[in-house]
Amino acid sequence: MSGGLQIIERNRIVSVEVPGALPGFPANNLLDNHPSNSCKVGPGGDVVITAKTIGTTNALMLVNSFFYNVEASIESDFNRNWAPVLSGDSVSWEAPESSNTVNWANNDFENKTSSIDTRGRNVFIQWPETVAPLTITLTIARANDRDWFGGGIRAGLLTDLGQYNWNVQEGRKNYGAEEQLQGGSWYEESGPIVRVFSGTVTARKRSDFRKILELYDRIGRRPIVWKIFCFDNAEYLVFGRMPGDGPTGAYESLNSATLNLTIEEVV
Repeated sequence: MSGGLQIIERNRIVSVEVPGALPGFPANNLLDNHPSNSCKVGPGGDVVITAKTIGTTNALMLVNSFFYNVEASIESDFNRNWAPVLSGDSVSWEAPESSNTVNWANNDFENKTSSIDTRGRNVFIQWPETVAPLTITLTIARANDRDWFGGGIRAGLLTDLGQYNWNVQEGRKNYGAEEQLQGGSWYEESGPIVRVFSGTVTARKRSDFRKILELYDRIGRRPIVWKIFCFDNAEYLVFGRMPGDGPTGAYESLNSATLNLTIEEVV
């Protein structure tokens, strides 16, 4: 099995606004490291999120959000070429080649500039790398007239950690309380259930092995955005962390190394 890892390590969003956010659930909750500490908007029409960035960016992820449809407008301080990100893309981005604004809609995921992870309720959008400050506006249509909530938003530079052979295992971690009572019965209290991705990673180059270890040296257990690519083009979007003391591994030859890696969603 083969795959790869991409990350947004540093969040470049400097401010975020969500008109109509309810008291106690402000827009700034989208910028902390706890998706369960959400921003919430009462019943009504579309939800609009406006985020401003400073620094190099090429991707954004909206974390743990309910939605029916998402559209985005990305505005730069100067005109630029909004050509598709990958060779072979056919997406038009609905903008001239030289413009200061580009519009995106999530109705064509084959173009690989966007993806939806329904289990994690995450939305990922990608654009050509730019150092220009951006104003990113997300318009979220709801499937019903209920409260909307979002757990987080991150934008920054999507970087490649390398290509790996990874027998990825997906599991769950249940934060609910459980206690066996006298007599053998069980008391259970519900809590968040998150995804856990783990397995033995075989790096095709020793430098790729070092990239993962050095990433843990920089961020420790801090959660970041992960794109996990598996065999058969399977893809997972995760706002997660490397728990405990991080990955461990062994150098098997001059050209290869293995390590045990776990990426756990945060609550």
